[in-house]
Order: sequence, then structure tokens, then C-alpha cells
Amino acid sequence: MWRKLFPLLFLALIVAGCTPQQENSAQQQADKAGKQIQTGLDQTGKTLSDDGQALKVKAAMEASDKVTPKDIHVNFKDKVLTLTGSVPEESQKAVAQSIAENTVGHDIKVVNQLTIAKLK
Repeated sequence: MWRKLFPLLFLALIVAGCTPQQENSAQQQADKAGKQIQTGLDQTGKTLSDDGQALKVKAAMEASDKVTPKDIHVNFKDKVLTLTGSVPEESQKAVAQSIAENTVGHDIKVVNQLTIAKLK
């Protein structure tokens, strides 16, 4: 709601006592400011959403006793979740993918780039 009111408030403050040309210029500036605010809010929301998806998957892996997520990195961008890093066994690679797919849903593509690194 604030992002819709801001350009109008901005315009009202500027327009008081202005010529028609100044009013037009003020309207253009208010429109530009409103668009910039909306773009910033959209980008912030997208970033939080991406980070939130990655954290949700990582938390689900932490809760599982079938995978060791210590060396698993989760990246989420543009509806693609990528798993990188390493796990000690092939079975954990499959479990990590299954957890990721079940956590994010069917509209998200999961790319499993985990490698197998035997424990020393």
C-alpha cells in the first residue's frame, strides 16, 4: 500500500502552487520514483524467496538421519535448485536429491551436482 501512496504524496507536495509544466514534470518524477521503488521491492522479494528456498532444503537435509549435509551446498535461482559439494556415499547423493525435490515441489528443477568423496 505504501508503494502506491508514495508517488501520490510526492506529487501532492510538489504540485501545490506549481505551473502546469511544473505539475507535469512532478508527475513524471513521481511515476519514475514509483517504478524504481517497485523494482527494488520486486528484486528484494525475489532474493529473499531464493534464499528462503535454499534454507528450507538445507534444514530438511539437516533433519534427516540418512544424509550428512555438512559438505552440501544448496543454491536456488530462477526456479532451479542446484546441489553442489560432496557426500560420502552414492546413497546419500540420491537421498539429498529426494529431500530437495520433496521440499521445493514439482515446479522447481533440481540439479544434483554432488560428488562422492570417500571419508578418510
